[in-house]
Amino acid sequence: MMKAHARSLTVLLNVRDAQASASFYRMLGFDISARYPEGANEPLVWARLVTGDLQLMLNTSEGVLRRPRRPDPESYDDVVLHVSVDDAASARAMLVAGGAQPGQIEAQIYGVDEFTVRDPDGYELAITSPRRGA
Repeated sequence: MMKAHARSLTVLLNVRDAQASASFYRMLGFDISARYPEGANEPLVWARLVTGDLQLMLNTSEGVLRRPRRPDPESYDDVVLHVSVDDAASARAMLVAGGAQPGQIEAQIYGVDEFTVRDPDGYELAITSPRRGA
């Protein structure tokens, strides 16, 4: 049986406000590599964000999102985006300075420091880095 071999995977998040979401993800080092509409003075509807080999797409939803996401940053939901960074403490400080409300950093048994945070639409991210002193 022949198999198709996936070469990449890019997550597309449907959001209420692509500009607000892009601003959030820029705190984690993402830059906008493509956008619609193309004019920087027009409201952002869709964007491809990149950092290194990572890509993320944001799409302004044409209506109310089907179900609200839980605002509690300490509880896992149905989808969690795991983002590995060099230093969880620095990433957390940058998010706090930008107005986000991340949870506390916890040392995990699988060798990372981790905290959770929700983006402006309630999508949950687990931000991890190698455990300090490990």
